Amino acid sequence: MIGLQLEAADVRLAFWDQILRDEPVDIAEIDAELLPLTKGASSQERIAFVMLRSCVAAQQSMSPAMRRNLRAALIHWFSSLGTSGDAASAKAVDAIDIRSLLGRKLTWKESARMVGGNPEDYSGYGRLLKQLQAAAEDEWVRAFGTRAPFTEETS
Repeated sequence: MIGLQLEAADVRLAFWDQILRDEPVDIAEIDAELLPLTKGASSQERIAFVMLRSCVAAQQSMSPAMRRNLRAALIHWFSSLGTSGDAASAKAVDAIDIRSLLGRKLTWKESARMVGGNPEDYSGYGRLLKQLQAAAEDEWVRAFGTRAPFTEETS
């Protein structure tokens, strides 16, 4: 089981790298590579799969500015994962290589600057999060046929 999780993680990283480079990613390709590994997986693995799928689905209708916000968000999020003995500045980071981001703890401002965005504009980040939340709820249903466990109640 651990081997399948590691394989799925490596495949997801390859897709995340494509998104980070603003390259097109096909949801059908994600499904072909990852859905069989995800169907019986833990909820954490399923959520990782759905987040990837959601970013791809949302990216297809994003403006160039919103795609830039997505890339900045990915840089920000991946830089907060893991640990690094060298908390170097954004200058020492390759913005198109996720592995070089891990543990760097970059701020939103640093991440936005790396993709040519406005580091003072947090409103775009907020809009991105709302768009990704909606996409994640939809993509969970498409992938697994049930309501997403993280769906917000609106009543």
